[in-house]
Amino acid sequence: RSQEMISGDGTLYSTYHYQTSWPASNCSYPVGHEEVFSAIPMPADWDSSYHEYAVERSDSHIAFVIDGATVGNWTGDTGESGDPAVPLLWSVPFHLILNTAVGGSWPGEPNEGTVFPTYHLVDYVRLAQQHAP
Repeated sequence: RSQEMISGDGTLYSTYHYQTSWPASNCSYPVGHEEVFSAIPMPADWDSSYHEYAVERSDSHIAFVIDGATVGNWTGDTGESGDPAVPLLWSVPFHLILNTAVGGSWPGEPNEGTVFPTYHLVDYVRLAQQHAP
């Protein structure tokens, strides 16, 4: 599960990364699978203030939320790979990773237009669990 902006292209991608052979899985290309289910254009001044990102997991879906608005909702349907992701959605631990990556197969390698140093400023991280009534 991720929210990614690639090379500052102005688009925020909500993605579910998974592997069907848990626990011996690697959710990275080329071994893992991913389903991009939301690509939202962001305003030009997006990086001028902090924003609140959330990933909400329930028994039926995963919702990606930005500043209180749901921008992506994934129900676990079989994706482009044809692999059944539904069991993984609810039966494996989720992990939170905050990072700034430079280069790679999706954005391409850094070039003369790449700005260094690059910063990833995080004001706070909160984990909450909703209990059944």
